[in-house]
Amino acid sequence: VLTSVCQPLQGYHRNPGGGHYLSYSSYMLFVDACIADPEAVYPFNKLVNDYVEGALELSDDILAYLRVWEANDTAFKELQKNAPVLNSIAQLSSNLSALAVTGIEAVEFSKGNNKPSKDWIAQSKIIVSNARKQGGRTEIQVVNAVESLIALCQ
Repeated sequence: VLTSVCQPLQGYHRNPGGGHYLSYSSYMLFVDACIADPEAVYPFNKLVNDYVEGALELSDDILAYLRVWEANDTAFKELQKNAPVLNSIAQLSSNLSALAVTGIEAVEFSKGNNKPSKDWIAQSKIIVSNARKQGGRTEIQVVNAVESLIALCQ
């Protein structure tokens, strides 16, 4: 799930001043599994852009993505118990889950007639800020889209 929304940092090099990797060196870092254009990013961003422009019928499709990302952190933590190599991206997983929860709440606010509280808006800004932080030499690529959902519900 994380590889579908994370991409390597801009200008990423596998061994910046570190060990010398050979052609037969194993790829065991999370960043090694990530690609420049993660599979879920474009469709999700397009859904959000269309939703923000008024295609409100897309809310269920957006929520489907967000619920997968929200639930992933629980499964990730189970996997992490037996795979300490995942410790470097644990915060990334938590940040994606928190971002997804905020996105779900933003969609619910935008569908309803009530506006979010100032506390919710302040908390959502913190969550977005945290989600922008890199983890495992990668970054989450759906932060701007969720930020658009937050802006829509204000």
